[in-house]
Amino acid sequence: MDPDLNFLLQCKNEDLKNLADYLVYDPKDQKKRISESLTETMQYRNYYPNQMVKVVPQMVEELHRFGGNTVVNFFRGKGVSYKEILCDVSKKLKVNFNKNSSVERIESNLLQKVMYDSLDNMTQEEIQELGEDYGFKNAADIKRAIGVGSPMYFRVLILISQALVKRLGLSAVAAFLGSRALTILAGPVAWVATAIWAALDIAGPAYRVTTPCVILIASMRAMLGMSNEELSEYAQ
Repeated sequence: MDPDLNFLLQCKNEDLKNLADYLVYDPKDQKKRISESLTETMQYRNYYPNQMVKVVPQMVEELHRFGGNTVVNFFRGKGVSYKEILCDVSKKLKVNFNKNSSVERIESNLLQKVMYDSLDNMTQEEIQELGEDYGFKNAADIKRAIGVGSPMYFRVLILISQALVKRLGLSAVAAFLGSRALTILAGPVAWVATAIWAALDIAGPAYRVTTPCVILIASMRAMLGMSNEELSEYAQ
């Protein structure tokens, strides 16, 4: 298994289910992807949707395979590493990164780029709504406050996760964040989704799989170990 994705074995079942669903279903029509093969595995058939940790190796292999369609020739017959996929997606989204950096560092740069792009697409009213609890009144203030590990960083990170989940018609994130999250799904999450899906519209078919999956994986790693109470606090 890919050592950079071993942490998935520690993730919550619902997060893993969301990742599997992105590998299997096309958000545009909620139908299975023609090129997916995850649902054909014995592990998926036996353990989806309640024991997803047992499907992690097959999910990783499926992501590798989709990544191979973007990085190398389709007929190579096998996939590529997660870091290769991460770097490829980062290039596509014009992220400033060093390919020799750690996966965690590149993921942080990627998430920050998505955050900044989202802020650039916000109205002044949306900016004020996002920053009101922290006293921020403009996008520049919020960008300065989005340092890795800061409250604003996690607040926007949760919005990104919600945008991905909402796009596929899922409800896991909203379920454990409670009723407050449901109001967020109708508000700031809209412009986060806009930034992500605008990037996908200019990408090829395989990027429409790898890009949201990489963003989701990066978000899962960043939030690993956070309790539901902490997640709820940052979603307030």
